[in-house]
Amino acid sequence: MKKLITALLTAALFIANSAHAAGTLEDADKAYASKNYAEAINIYKALALNGDARGQYFYGEMHEYGKGTIQDYAEAAKWYRLAAEQTGYGGLLARFRMGEIYVDGHGVTKDLVKAHMWFNLSAQGPGVTMIRDRLAELMTQQQIAQAQKLARECLARKYKGC
Repeated sequence: MKKLITALLTAALFIANSAHAAGTLEDADKAYASKNYAEAINIYKALALNGDARGQYFYGEMHEYGKGTIQDYAEAAKWYRLAAEQTGYGGLLARFRMGEIYVDGHGVTKDLVKAHMWFNLSAQGPGVTMIRDRLAELMTQQQIAQAQKLARECLARKYKGC
């Protein structure tokens, strides 16, 4: 029994130290800026797994560009989608990136309607609306209407399951 308690306490201390050692978003940003991608991705991953939208976004970005890991568009799309379901800056960035990956077909099937939807959901300034409007020039009126409908439905669901 004493061995079991010792093992459980050791495991708890290890987990607590690992979580503390994981670092903050600022620590990850500093590691990234100094090109220490291995450290940056580990910190972003810990943040992402804890549901931090910015951590999820940057963890996805590292997968998209192959920084600290193998380039994997599908993995990037997975983490962008999780971040996109949240409010705040990380979610906003991720919604924009979801639009881009649907335009390019990186990690997802290329889909201009979904791209337009995500750009609608991330339209916070003239740059994004310009991109969305230029994309619309490649689409039919029916596709644009479908994208707008999907955006309204997504917004009503607070970005969940989009």
